[in-house]
Amino acid sequence: MLLTGFDAPSLGVLYVDKPMKEHSLLQAIARVNRIAAGKDFGLIVDYWGLFGNLNSAMEMYSDDQSGLSGYDPADIADSIATAAEGQEKLKEAHKFLWDFFGDASFDQNNSRAWVAFFENEDPAESEKLRKAFYERLAAFSKMMTMAVGNYSLYQSVGFEQMQKYKADLLFFQKLRSALMMVYAEKVDFSKYEDGIRSLLNTFVTSEPVEIVVEPVAIHDKAAMDKQLEEVEGQKAKAAYIHTRIVSELESRRYEDPMLFKRFSERIRETIAEYRRSRDENVYLASMKQMAEDLRQGFTGHSYPTSISNDSDAKAFYGVVSDTLKQYGQDNLEFDDAVGKLALDMKQAVQSLARVDWRTSTPIHKKMNQAVEDLLWDFCDEFGMDLPIDKMDILIENAIKTAMSRY
Repeated sequence: MLLTGFDAPSLGVLYVDKPMKEHSLLQAIARVNRIAAGKDFGLIVDYWGLFGNLNSAMEMYSDDQSGLSGYDPADIADSIATAAEGQEKLKEAHKFLWDFFGDASFDQNNSRAWVAFFENEDPAESEKLRKAFYERLAAFSKMMTMAVGNYSLYQSVGFEQMQKYKADLLFFQKLRSALMMVYAEKVDFSKYEDGIRSLLNTFVTSEPVEIVVEPVAIHDKAAMDKQLEEVEGQKAKAAYIHTRIVSELESRRYEDPMLFKRFSERIRETIAEYRRSRDENVYLASMKQMAEDLRQGFTGHSYPTSISNDSDAKAFYGVVSDTLKQYGQDNLEFDDAVGKLALDMKQAVQSLARVDWRTSTPIHKKMNQAVEDLLWDFCDEFGMDLPIDKMDILIENAIKTAMSRY
């Protein structure tokens, strides 16, 4: 029996089939309470009914002479749970999950209605709803994992009730999968994903649990259309496309600032129009057209002739054009001058972008200064009074664009 000096943090289950008390009992229990990655709890299978001796063992080492009295007994009050306590916690976790949906009553075969529950005109509120649901589902999943691995807890709950719990777990796992596909999410369930998948495949008499595929890129039209067929409802399909457009734009925010700005504006306009009309067919058609335009790189913006074939200069033009036109002029001559400024910024950055320049503080300072000088010279030439905070933003974004391209 490996107890004295035995320390294996990954140990999760200990089978006790011998009488123990006092320090030996504490030492045995301590084998499974080590912290380890992916480990949420330790399980002790007690064949002798030893836990009746636990309180007396704890009291023995709670005096000042033992040197182990520096803890609050309340901190360990819930460290060991009986089957009855586990049954109640499982029941509470199950109720807490269902209570999330309040009085809403949906047919479990109507996945569209359940997904629609999470729709909100404010994307932040929709994300907040989903996060709260995922957390409640995680708590219930954790208790279910414990229940199927603990014979006394399983028996205490009862076979019929466990079957109901398992069916609900399967349903909510599928709902999570549907939400993740619509909103292109990657939720970190790494701590218990394998356990849940094994639980569902082993104990639920239904079709095997479906592994959530990685979200497809918006440029993979065939794969995206195939996934889109699995999404029910025009609004949900539009949301599916919307999340992928936003994901693509965020990845290219500084690589192609003009594309990011123009498509962000189109998204805001499309959503605003949908809120006015509530026409889901038009909303979906607009999102599909936007996705196609993004694939083709169509921004609807004409660049100055001097940079029409220079993608790097176009990127710097996208950084500064809107702000400079806001405080300067909005005509063809001024636009050509902004194009020339973008070329100068590109050349200044290129001349400093050497090997490992991204981690070089001196080069960063020189690059910042070069961009700032060009912007101030431009403002002086056109008599522009550009606020300092706007200048700082332009410089910061220009450097971010440089880092994404060089």
